[in-house]
Amino acid sequence: MSVLKPVPTDPINLPEDLRNIFKSEVEPVLDAIVDAEKIIKEIEQSHLYLVIPAVNELRYAGRHILSTYSCLYENKNWEVFTEELRKAKSHSKRARYDAYQAGIYFYIDLVKKFRKTYQYIVFSDIIPDYVDDCKKFNDAMSFIGINHHNSDLDFDGMKLHYENLKSYYEKLYASTDDVNRAMQKRRTESMRFTIGTIIGILAIIVAIIIAS
Repeated sequence: MSVLKPVPTDPINLPEDLRNIFKSEVEPVLDAIVDAEKIIKEIEQSHLYLVIPAVNELRYAGRHILSTYSCLYENKNWEVFTEELRKAKSHSKRARYDAYQAGIYFYIDLVKKFRKTYQYIVFSDIIPDYVDDCKKFNDAMSFIGINHHNSDLDFDGMKLHYENLKSYYEKLYASTDDVNRAMQKRRTESMRFTIGTIIGILAIIVAIIIAS
C-alpha cells in the first residue's frame, strides 16, 4: 500500500512571509507524518492490516495540509487556514499514534513466534538482560491492552513501548546463531540420553535372561 507523500517542508511559489508561516505552523505536522510513515514502511510488507488505520489518518492529514497551502497561496483565508491546520495536526497526531501502536502489535507477534520456535531454550543463558526485556514485554502487553481503545493518546508511552519491543526483538534475532547452537546441543544431549536409556534397558533385559 502506497503512503501519501508529505508536502515538501520548503514550499515553492509562496512569498517569503507566507512561506515562514507555512514552515513554522506546518512543519511539526510534517514531522509527525514522516515519523508515522517510517514505521508503516517497516511493517507493511508482512503485516499490512495493522497499518491501515495509520495510512488512512495520513491521507486525511495530507488532504488538510494541501488545503492550508491553498488557503495561504490563493486567498489568505486565515480562518479556514487555522481550521485546516487544526485538522491536519489532529490527523497527523493520530497517524503517528496508530503507527506506533501497529508497531507494538508487530513486534509482539514477532517475539511470540520467536519464543515459540525456541521454547525449550533458556534465553537468559544467551541474551544479557533477558529478564528485564521480558518485563518490558509484559509491560507493553499490559499497556496496549489498556490503551487499545483509549481516546487519550499517550504518545510518549506508546513510543516507549514500541522502542522497547523493537530492541527486545532485535536482541532475539541477533542471538539466532547462538540459540540454534544451544538447540542443537540440547537435541544431541537428548539423543544421547535416549540412546543411553535404551542401552541400559537392554542390558538389564540381557542380564535377566542370562541369570534365568
